[in-house]
Amino acid sequence: MPAKCAACALLFTAFLAPAVAAEARELAEYNAPEHAIAASDRHVEPVTAKDFTVKTNAFSISLGQEWTPDVSAAPGRPLRDDYAGEVPFGEQNYKFYRHTYPGLDIYSANLWWDKMHRDFDDYIVAQITFSAPQYKTPRGAGTGDTAEDIERLYGPAKYSEEEGEQWLSYISGEKVLSFAIVKNKVASVTLSYDNGG
Repeated sequence: MPAKCAACALLFTAFLAPAVAAEARELAEYNAPEHAIAASDRHVEPVTAKDFTVKTNAFSISLGQEWTPDVSAAPGRPLRDDYAGEVPFGEQNYKFYRHTYPGLDIYSANLWWDKMHRDFDDYIVAQITFSAPQYKTPRGAGTGDTAEDIERLYGPAKYSEEEGEQWLSYISGEKVLSFAIVKNKVASVTLSYDNGG
């Protein structure tokens, strides 16, 4: 009997142990938190139209969405509503209004009313900026995340620096998703249209 046990131990050590160890490694990697897997080890979807939404447990607001009383009321009562001015897009200027909520700024605009066959006074959500932790992107990014967290979720970013802040940006068509990084943490997230400026 001891000879059989020794043969079994030799068989296990030579053939089965490496397979069991490899399976254990694969299982550990599969069960690891998503952020523990290097970005190069998994496919990251490119930024698309569905990434230009801000979500909470109670509501979501998307870039380009029609600006209605219901959309205005979704985040609660605004702290302020101000006329921000006219902003050029191409050869045309469009009216922008800023709606300020705690940790959230939404700009509505009559952007492209002339090209989209809308009325001059029809407004859309033209920019969203959030800095409060309850707001997230559809991929789960928000304030407090690191630059590395953002690149794991979205892939390599376009880097820029402005007024002491580092910016990570992703572009899809005319839409831009930007993360303001201060001391290696996301301080705010902005979803906007590129006006070429």
